Amino acid sequence: MPQRLNSGLYSRAPKRPPILVLVIGFYLLAFVGLGWAATNASAQTLSDEVVAHESSCATVSAPLQPTEIDTDLLVQKFDPRQGTLLEVTVPTRTIHLDTHAAFENTAQTPVVFAETMNYQAIFTPPSSLGAPKIISGSVARVPSQTISAFDGTMDFSGNSSVSQAPVAWDVAGGAMASSDPSILTEFSGSGSVAFRVTTAIGETFTGGGGNVQASITTAASGSVEVCYRFAPPIVPVVEPPVEIIPAAEVVSAAAPSLPRTGAAAGPLVTAGLAAVAIGGGMLLVGRRFKAS
Repeated sequence: MPQRLNSGLYSRAPKRPPILVLVIGFYLLAFVGLGWAATNASAQTLSDEVVAHESSCATVSAPLQPTEIDTDLLVQKFDPRQGTLLEVTVPTRTIHLDTHAAFENTAQTPVVFAETMNYQAIFTPPSSLGAPKIISGSVARVPSQTISAFDGTMDFSGNSSVSQAPVAWDVAGGAMASSDPSILTEFSGSGSVAFRVTTAIGETFTGGGGNVQASITTAASGSVEVCYRFAPPIVPVVEPPVEIIPAAEVVSAAAPSLPRTGAAAGPLVTAGLAAVAIGGGMLLVGRRFKAS
């Protein structure tokens, strides 16, 4: 009778729950394993794709001085100890002009008079970077007008004179860039490279009858900005030496844990193992009942 009772109980018990518990346990373990593999793969991808490129820039200027300017702007070369030079750029190159002019009619009769200033600034980079760049233009100092006869005093004031208010302005040239190996070589190492700046100022007089005195002052300065884009040197990772511990001192290590992915993996592993154990136990008991 006990055997029939047991057999009857077993025959009434559902057969799928033990298998279902096993499947759930394996799913949990598989889920944790896939998460661990994805995390490692993602970390490896990020470490491979992130390439650190850095830039350093410097601006060199010539001080404001009476024209004409004819000077070199010396820019320090890229230091190879910082890494590998990838590109040289010249984002800005600027000419600054300050000027003022006054005119006095020394004729005994009124005169019609006009005056225009023409300027040209030549920015010459190292030959490998490109041809000289010219910045030019003109400024109307005095529009056409009638100036009274000489008032007897040479002072650039009164009705017999006309003046231009002090003017200051900046003229910028376009940017330049290159990653040509020969240019990168020229801009790397010790020393400096020269960017030459020259200016030329001209004046155009209209009318006046040859009896107009002028007082003109013009000063200029120039600047250049150079940037180096480079890849820093890769610092090798030195693995610490492996310490050999005598067998007598070895302490059993804790079970390895998965890297954190935003939630602890331990509970999932425990649940998976418990599900596998319970499902397996239920199947084993079921088989014994069936055999008996």
